[in-house]
Amino acid sequence: MGARPGAGRKATPTALKILRGNPGLRPLPKDEPKPKAGLPACPSWLTATAKREYRKIGAILVGSSVMTVADGHALVMIATSFATWVEAEKAVLEHGLLVKGRDGAPAVNPFRKVANEAYDRTRQLLIEFGMTPASRTRVKVVESVAPSTSGKWWESSG
Repeated sequence: MGARPGAGRKATPTALKILRGNPGLRPLPKDEPKPKAGLPACPSWLTATAKREYRKIGAILVGSSVMTVADGHALVMIATSFATWVEAEKAVLEHGLLVKGRDGAPAVNPFRKVANEAYDRTRQLLIEFGMTPASRTRVKVVESVAPSTSGKWWESSG
């Protein structure tokens, strides 16, 4: 059976290769888009928990020279996944790990599954930005990037 297109390891973003010191020593692409550094405006529709997380993680990423205006959607995904995890964990604490099932027998609280899935999504997205202890060890800062002043991704031509 042949390999599926796109199967195998995902390509490491060039920005992370540079931050890691280009460990593979392969030539870096010259024609890749280079979005401006900066934090896009926080979407108004996020929940209060997600907005707090968006701003907190965004500030860390900007301070680490990792965040660009093109990364806003990924940051929204981290923030919303985190907020879902928090809400589900609170529901598990409120209703207990076990609840009464349809047949009256004890069953695992469905919020436990929601919490586990949100946790996994959040962790995977944090790894993308080098925000876990293991993924951070592979990132080395080698240059400073001037942040965008507008914070609007749609004004980031160039």
